[in-house]
Amino acid sequence: MNEVRWVLNRGALTPDKTGAIQGCGAYIDTTDAHRDTFISAASLSQDTVSTLDVAADHCIAAHAALERGGHFDLHRISEMLLFGIGQALARRG
Repeated sequence: MNEVRWVLNRGALTPDKTGAIQGCGAYIDTTDAHRDTFISAASLSQDTVSTLDVAADHCIAAHAALERGGHFDLHRISEMLLFGIGQALARRG
């Protein structure tokens, strides 16, 4: 049986040195938050972007830049920040 799931994705895919695609970000299953309500396409427009969404985008960019620059200690810290932002996005529903 197929089931439709709602998934919030904040991240980026980039090739590594070998050409393999690597992902950085968060995938959050938000299906339970959508069980009784319908979300219109209009409600998903960029006009409703929250500060948390903006922070996630900036953190993902910083995370990638730190990795490219070889700043692995700061890269690890940015991973923890991305994890925290992902949890906050999940709680937001």
